[in-house]
Amino acid sequence: MSLVDEARTVRQRIADRLAELEPLVREYDELKQLAAEMGVEQNASAAGSESALAQPRRSTRARRTQARRREAAVADQAAAGDLATRVVDAVTAAPGKTVAEYAADLDMAPTALYRPVRQLTTSGAIVKRARQLFPA
Repeated sequence: MSLVDEARTVRQRIADRLAELEPLVREYDELKQLAAEMGVEQNASAAGSESALAQPRRSTRARRTQARRREAAVADQAAAGDLATRVVDAVTAAPGKTVAEYAADLDMAPTALYRPVRQLTTSGAIVKRARQLFPA
């Protein structure tokens, strides 16, 4: 087989493969458009594999909603850090109480303290013995 024949074979294989993938690409684009309209987020690997120019432009409303969600997430993280600091301060000031007692002291629901207390015990900032909390 000559080099020219090999080139023809490769061209034909490429053309066949493109024809095979075309319906899948069309379906992918349709699903992507529907996902954007519904507000479904793509995973990082799929989002990183395409250029910014190929992505459909979001509506102004969608961009505002996304910006509000980012701002809320930042505020939640700041509040969580502030809450963790308040919990450590409360445990240091009055060691040996339960989560429910600290929640009452901080004027909040006990369930609001479960996550920060777990994170603080995991990080070693406070120590939990049975149901009581103590400074590390």
